[in-house]
Amino acid sequence: MNKYRKKPMLIEAVLWDGTLLEGVYPITFFKQHNIDWHYKQQHYLVIDLIDGQEILVRPNDYIINDGSGMRTLPQHIFESIYEKIDE
Repeated sequence: MNKYRKKPMLIEAVLWDGTLLEGVYPITFFKQHNIDWHYKQQHYLVIDLIDGQEILVRPNDYIINDGSGMRTLPQHIFESIYEKIDE
């Protein structure tokens, strides 16, 4: 049987800590890139995608832009898959 390794892929990601304040990243990122978003209830962030779908972001989720679109992953899963790189 052959063995395979997943090709390295660079992504952009930010951990959202649940802070609902203007001027806090990723809110500033959304505004700079014209990404529509709104709050749902008290502790959730919703990203409105161009195709009409929504992404629900919970506190301590990573918001990921992997080149094919935006998605979220819980912090413990993200940190088991990805490692931060220095640029």
